[in-house]
Amino acid sequence: MPGVVGRYESTRQNLYLAADVAIIAYRLAARASLFLLWYIIKMMFNRILTTVLLTAAIALLFLLQSTNPGSSSPIVILVVFVLFYIILFVVLVWVLRITSWLISRLARPVVVKKPLYQLSKSHAAYLASILAIAPIMLMAMGSVGHISIYELCLVGLFVVLGTFYVERRIM
Repeated sequence: MPGVVGRYESTRQNLYLAADVAIIAYRLAARASLFLLWYIIKMMFNRILTTVLLTAAIALLFLLQSTNPGSSSPIVILVVFVLFYIILFVVLVWVLRITSWLISRLARPVVVKKPLYQLSKSHAAYLASILAIAPIMLMAMGSVGHISIYELCLVGLFVVLGTFYVERRIM
């Protein structure tokens, strides 16, 4: 019987070794796929934004043409607000990037000590996420009831605090 036990132990060790190799291969594949995803997003940022914008605009047009707000469910109304947010977000990312590029180009001959730089893609996305939510909040408040100065001030305060937070976090 000693030969059977020894054979069993070597099979068990081989099984453990195969499991370790499989775990290492899985971790390497996961890291490689995350790197590939990061590379694709970084290199194709504008194409992804364009695709998201066109998809959201087509979906919004389809929803607005095919549904009646009075008889539709709350989920459909929520989807409309989300699609508006996505469209505003993408447009604001582009506007912020183009505006910062123009300002940095125009200020280059004037500013000598500390030159202005173009906003990064992530910085523009953070700012756009804060700025795009304000009109959506106002539309949602308007659909529920009236909008007074108090609500406008609260939304304005939210935008100012959110922008301040993003700027402090980036720096």
